Amino acid sequence: MEIKRKIKGSSVVEVMVAMVIVTLVFSISSMIYLNIQKTVPTLTVLKTIEVSKQYLAETLNKKLFFDESITVEDFEITRTISRDEIYRDCLVIRVTARQNSKPITSITTTVHENQ
Repeated sequence: MEIKRKIKGSSVVEVMVAMVIVTLVFSISSMIYLNIQKTVPTLTVLKTIEVSKQYLAETLNKKLFFDESITVEDFEITRTISRDEIYRDCLVIRVTARQNSKPITSITTTVHENQ
């Protein structure tokens, strides 16, 4: 007795089309993922921004209007005070965070000297 059955399957062309579609979807999703990874700030940058904001707030609250540099964890926070070029009674306060002498973030604000 001979059994004659037809086995259903995909042709080579159908398999190749499916592979091309999967490859395209994977390529596009990989490019999107890599672009997201490039644009998202790192944890170090986020940490330095937060510490710089706190240091600037402390400077304004306690009126610490002099140059100073401190080390927090593995980066250096520098506060520089200068006079505004146009309004001589105003101070420009710049807080810069550096890691290995490379600037990471910088926050600048201007305040009236007698505030």
